[in-house]
Amino acid sequence: MSKTSNGIMKIIRWYGAGWTHPLWIFILLALLSIPYIHLMSGNWHDAFFAKLFNIMMLFQVIHIVLAGITGIMVLCRGRIAHALAIFAECAVFFFVMISMVMAAAFAMAFADNDHFADKLELPKDVQLSEPLDGGYEQHFQRIVSDTFQKEVVGVIGNGPSLKPEEEHHLPALERLMATAEGKRKVLDYLSACSDWTLRYNDVDRLYATRNSHDSKGMVVCSEYHSLFPSTNLTTGLKEGVHAQYSFRIYFDGTPNRLFAKGKKPFDCVVTPFRGGEQIGVDTWLTSGSARIYIYDESVVSGGQMTVKMLELVNKEFEALEKENDMSIYGEKCPLTVKLYNGMQGGMYLLDIWCNPGETGMLSVKAQEITKGTRLSEHRLKEHQVKVYGCSQMDVSFHSQIDFTIYEGNWEQYYGARLELWFTPDSGAPARLIWTDNYRIQGWMR
Repeated sequence: MSKTSNGIMKIIRWYGAGWTHPLWIFILLALLSIPYIHLMSGNWHDAFFAKLFNIMMLFQVIHIVLAGITGIMVLCRGRIAHALAIFAECAVFFFVMISMVMAAAFAMAFADNDHFADKLELPKDVQLSEPLDGGYEQHFQRIVSDTFQKEVVGVIGNGPSLKPEEEHHLPALERLMATAEGKRKVLDYLSACSDWTLRYNDVDRLYATRNSHDSKGMVVCSEYHSLFPSTNLTTGLKEGVHAQYSFRIYFDGTPNRLFAKGKKPFDCVVTPFRGGEQIGVDTWLTSGSARIYIYDESVVSGGQMTVKMLELVNKEFEALEKENDMSIYGEKCPLTVKLYNGMQGGMYLLDIWCNPGETGMLSVKAQEITKGTRLSEHRLKEHQVKVYGCSQMDVSFHSQIDFTIYEGNWEQYYGARLELWFTPDSGAPARLIWTDNYRIQGWMR
């Protein structure tokens, strides 16, 4: 046997010699119970005890594995009764561990109060801003009447149908993506133009989605845009159209959740919905190094909205090919950051216009003011956005960060310092570019 194997066997023998002592078992359960009871009391925001609980659970797993190996060794020596006793105690520890994990999971899922803000008071010596309501303002130069959405929805039942047997392309985008200068131009345009939102996540990497505008002219930065018929209370009949669409451009070029390996340069899948009249059409196509995904849902078959979207987007990029003054697509303004309330208390949207002068990532940090407790630290790390700013352009670029504060509950207001950080792709240190104090509330589970 090697020295390493001998060392491992010595550890197992040493461990097995005393692990079955009742005092040892009691100590293990007591140590595991301390963070468990603390967390189960509603203190899910306590990162230290959450980490301690995870460490103790890991120790439990190691304990069960080593005990199981000890039981096998005892069984091999013919001490069947002793081995069965060890396996029984392993089973008890395993059952206790699984029960704790399941109980904690259910408690976290259905907890309606974490007691974080029960005794917190608003700071008296700090001026607190209030999050805004009603979406973000249009303060860019080029306010667009949304003819795109009107034209796309207007072809339902009237326009030409998609022909899956024919390949479809975006020639203008293909030409732009064929050169580094053209790709840079596309990304600058999508960053600055109010009609598009650049997004980034670890699965899909960098991609852009086409925006729409609501009835008041406000930009809707959503991946899906929906119109649904309403019921006339007088006649009882439904009025209006059923339409839902999405247009995305992916720039990473690698397979993701929508572009699996082996996907054809052009592919189309029609999916009738069970129990309903609507029909969904998923379309994938390749334009140079970019990949396009289009979703088209209406009560009329044929993918008519898809045909119209391809036509309009291609015209848009044809115009971009001829445009040299990119500043018309952006806003010449200083750093502008506004916080908006989301759909529920504790959910927020940070609307950002900035030009860091280089590409990188924007991220949000938050902390409670009176005690300095970091808020939703690990969750906020998941909500970073990619910035494709260009120092040669005297314009600001638009970004949005949706995030949720989990500490506290609805109507329990407390003071929080929000920070916006920029991390350059160049590897330079992250820098703080904006901060403000707000009166916020946590999201109630």
